[in-house]
Parts: sequence; structure tokens; C-alpha cells
Amino acid sequence: EKGLVTFIIKSGVKYFQGVSPEKLVDILEEKKVNISEAIPKLKEIQEKTIEKPEVNVYYGKEGLKTILQDVLKGKKDFHIIGNFKEFEEYFDFYSSLFVKQRVKEGISCKLIEEKSKKNLELKKNDRKEKRSTKFLNGIQDLKSEIYVYGDKIALLSLMEEEPVGVVIKNKEMAKLMKFIFEKVWMVSK
Repeated sequence: EKGLVTFIIKSGVKYFQGVSPEKLVDILEEKKVNISEAIPKLKEIQEKTIEKPEVNVYYGKEGLKTILQDVLKGKKDFHIIGNFKEFEEYFDFYSSLFVKQRVKEGISCKLIEEKSKKNLELKKNDRKEKRSTKFLNGIQDLKSEIYVYGDKIALLSLMEEEPVGVVIKNKEMAKLMKFIFEKVWMVSK
């Protein structure tokens, strides 16, 4: 069937003989060509499969730092809605380290935060720190932040007694959150 063995009949007896070993190489080469031709179609099918959301939960200050490192690891610009005062108080020196790392990596961010004297001063450094800042009333009462980066959304609760972060990886959800962010950005000052 595969053409690897031939036979002859002599005096009513069947004699088998293997073909040249090079025939095995020919068969493998033919299969390789067939597989190579199928790869683009297989990739197309793979890309069309529905993305399953991935959700990860992180606990404690170190868990939240893990999320922030993931934001930087993406090496793409991102958006934040949050209470910077709470962020800075919660992370102490890590907040300035995060900003320095972000600037060093050349990553810009859009930030919507509470309006305060300190944040008005912070806004003066926007260009130097690769940031655009706008203010929104009511954020000062919140102890949480939202990060939208790449195909992910990160929700951080900065409650001292039980800090928790949730990262959702899903292109469509991230796209929706970016859309909402941009709408809020337009009405922020």
C-alpha cells in the first residue's frame, strides 16, 4: 500500500523484498510538503476560534505589585482611572519606582484621578513622566483603581486590610473598557 515492499512469485512462492531506503526519505518529504501546505489553513482556523477569557486573582501587596509589573511587561501605553493619593499612600516608595520604570521603558499613560493640590503639582510633570492627566470629581472617595493595558483589564482594591487585584485577559472586554475610558476622558477636566 505504501510501496515499501515489492514481491515476485517464483514457482508459486511469493518472495518479498524491501525497496531502497531512500524511498522512506521520499515518503517523509511528501508528508512534510502536505503538512506545510496545511499550516496556513490550520493557523486561520486557530485564529478564528473564540478567545476564552482568562481571569487571575492576586492577593496582598505583593500580588498587586505583580499586576503592576505585568502592566509594564506589556511595554504598551495604558490607561488608569484611580485615586492616586490612595495608590501613593498604599505603595509608598514603590509608586515612584513604578513611574520611573514606566518612563525608562518609554511607556506612556493616560490618568484620570482626583483633583488635589498634590495632583495639580504632579500634572506639571506630565510631559517629563510620559503621562496625560485629567481630573474627575468623586474619585477621591474610592480606594481602587482600574488599569487597561493591551488585551487586559486590571482592577485593584487598595484596602489595607485585604488588598486584592483581578486581571481579566480578553480582547473584547479590554476594547470595551478602553471605549468607556475614552468617554470618561472626554468629560474629565
